Amino acid sequence: MAGSEPGRRLVVGVTSELLAASYDVLGAIDDPLLRDDAVERLIGIAENGIAGLASFSQQRFQSFEATDVPEERAEASEDALVVALGELTIAQTLLGAAAATGQREIGAAGETANPDALQASLAAARTLPHVVEAAAGEPAPQSGAEPAQPESLRVVVDKLRRQVDETLDVIVAASVEAATKSLVSVLDLAPAAVRQAIAKLGEQLQLGKIANRLFSAALWALDQGLATIRRLIPVRSLDSVRAEIEGLCERLQNEGALDIAVAAILGVAAVDDYASQVLARPGLEAGRLSSCACELEALTGRFRHVTGVFSGIAVAISLIAAGLAIVNIVLPQVALVVAGAHLLVVAAVLVVGMDYVDVRRGPDMVPGVRSVLSAAVE
Repeated sequence: MAGSEPGRRLVVGVTSELLAASYDVLGAIDDPLLRDDAVERLIGIAENGIAGLASFSQQRFQSFEATDVPEERAEASEDALVVALGELTIAQTLLGAAAATGQREIGAAGETANPDALQASLAAARTLPHVVEAAAGEPAPQSGAEPAQPESLRVVVDKLRRQVDETLDVIVAASVEAATKSLVSVLDLAPAAVRQAIAKLGEQLQLGKIANRLFSAALWALDQGLATIRRLIPVRSLDSVRAEIEGLCERLQNEGALDIAVAAILGVAAVDDYASQVLARPGLEAGRLSSCACELEALTGRFRHVTGVFSGIAVAISLIAAGLAIVNIVLPQVALVVAGAHLLVVAAVLVVGMDYVDVRRGPDMVPGVRSVLSAAVE
């Protein structure tokens, strides 16, 4: 599962309240008085949810920065990521509600209601509990558990080698899948906006102030969600990640496949070479190598779920972009906001992937493949 039980419970609880209030809005679409009351209740629930998620996120970042215990750091950072998904889900749902009730920013033409926009947002929001609570497949064997029959060192080494390969393959494939969701959306935008978004990656963009309370709450949730993701990206990584994202955009346009490029960015070849070298050493201990394979299996499942949350975030940002277009919110540089949000997700996917491979330094969420291997053979 992604994050801690309190974190998942908070985000799922906020989303459940949001869904119930949103369905009340849909049910009252044709009655102006009931509709207005339902929208007000939705806004109140959303504002309370945003405040609660922001407070929890701050606590988890403080925990992340205060501890050196790997499991505590991993859980705290995953909580922050799940909170970001919750915050962006609020933003997409409020914009969907605005579209459904025919609300538009001042000066925008037309007030035609578009319930389909809210239905799309609610369909995505309903998947959130599955994303954050999904079990990580079959549990990894207990670290250090003894097989029924003792295995030869050669067999244990071969099993560990296969597990290393599987873990690295999953990290690359899951990173490519999560990053591509956002990059495809970015490539639909004007090239100038994409270049500017890359240059401003890591900066907080000013979303502006809007009098309409529904729109204001949506932008607050969007700002909080992006800020949460931004905190996961070390400042020291920004310059290199900007160049790498620019290269990925070009490759996706020209070739369509990102696997080789992402593997190179994450440093997979170096870990692969390291594994080949250390597993050929004399004096290896079968028990330690078996434990290492178990740890890598667990790491693989953990990464699948982290990138599952990233994929949910990419979907939320796409729905937010669609909502902004429907309700005609006049933001300074709206294309830049949308492009910047998508590219922020790509940047976070890359630095977290670096962390899990563990050649290039990431945010230190987990001991990655190289560290786990090193502990077993050094």
